[in-house]
Order: sequence, then C-alpha cells, then structure tokens
Amino acid sequence: MGVKSECIRIADYKNPFGVSSDEDQGDEWPLILVKIKACDILVMCSSIWFGVRSSVAQMVV
Repeated sequence: MGVKSECIRIADYKNPFGVSSDEDQGDEWPLILVKIKACDILVMCSSIWFGVRSSVAQMVV
C-alpha cells in the first residue's frame, strides 16, 4: 500500500531543554520536527513508571 515508516529514538539526538524549536547550535530537534510535521500518523512509544510517561516522552510532548 506504499506505507513508509521510520523509527526515531529521541535519546540518540542532541536536544537541549527549552521552549523554542531551536535552542542553540548543534540542536537536532529541528531535524526531527520537520519529520513530525510531514507525517500523517505519529506513534510515540515510551516506557512508563507508575502510569507516568518518561522524561524523554514528556520533552517531546
């Protein structure tokens, strides 16, 4: 059916904390954000601890 997928592990990228889409030189979040905006379906998988998502998943949200 022509479906393509890609698995991205956020922890493998440099993502400094902040509230903008580009925090500093070397920030790799803009590369990931382009892919997120281009997708039709986004599936986020994360471990949970006592029903709470991981800090990495929270950073993405």
